Amino acid sequence: MTPVIYIVDDEVISLKLLEMCLKGQGYEIHCFSGGVAALERFKAYPANLVITDIFLPDLDGNDLTYSLKQINPEVKVIAVSGTPDTKYINVLDNSKRAGSDLTFCKPVDPDRLIAGVKSLL
Repeated sequence: MTPVIYIVDDEVISLKLLEMCLKGQGYEIHCFSGGVAALERFKAYPANLVITDIFLPDLDGNDLTYSLKQINPEVKVIAVSGTPDTKYINVLDNSKRAGSDLTFCKPVDPDRLIAGVKSLL
């Protein structure tokens, strides 16, 4: 069975770059510009892995991760962010606490992304 991957990012360029990195790797890929749409689709058609931006306009990536794990604790999640550190918090560390299995800073290195995806699937 072909592994299903959801990519969630409100920045079209980032969404397409992540998709291009994984295209041709043997995965079924679905892209979403918001967390709500991805979560609704996940309820009906679960993915094996979700790659999500942390800062989304409709549903924070950490909240999305938590919700996905509540529905299916076996789903793997990779969190990505162009803002890894802020004045008060480390964004990627918070993503790990929310349940992310891996985290990457944007721009994501394609080879590291592919290796990370393979390690989780």
